[in-house]
Amino acid sequence: MTTTDARPPRWAELIIGLIVPREQKADVLGDLLEEYRDSKIPVLGADGANRWYVRQAIFAVWRLAAVFCLFTLALHVWREAIDELVYTDSYFLRSYILSYSMIGAYFSAGAWAGWKVRRIAAGILSAGCTCLVGWSGTWITAVVLALLQRAKYYPGGIDEIFFLPFATLPLALTLGGIGAVIGRLMRRAAPLAA
Repeated sequence: MTTTDARPPRWAELIIGLIVPREQKADVLGDLLEEYRDSKIPVLGADGANRWYVRQAIFAVWRLAAVFCLFTLALHVWREAIDELVYTDSYFLRSYILSYSMIGAYFSAGAWAGWKVRRIAAGILSAGCTCLVGWSGTWITAVVLALLQRAKYYPGGIDEIFFLPFATLPLALTLGGIGAVIGRLMRRAAPLAA
């Protein structure tokens, strides 16, 4: 295969294509493909160029969803630390704060992407990443506390840490889609000055 035939990973192209406005999609993907073929493959080889392209896709998603990802990450770290370090008879307040904050974060991630990119798929992807990055905070906190042997309480059991992220993902994707629709409609009603 020559460098003119080489293609980056299809899934990475798809992700970039989802989070770029339609009118810019061909230009952005074309520029990335040109750099991939002309600059990266000769220097890095096919595998290195593929890793570069995947990083471009990850960074593009991160630029779109970073604020929401960091918010949910901090919230999940707080929740896990409180759950494992502080005994309580009632989890109502903690549950209330976490649940409604997550609903707001998933919806807002979708709405921001819908506003910025004007694509519903971008909102769904942004909310999904927000959900998974947030839950990674729970996993990291649980591991760190276990390694430090500071965890005293496991109120939901250790299976809660591994089950809930995937149980809440459909909710996050749905809220991200709804948020994206609303963000896109708001963008149409009041476009930003370019």
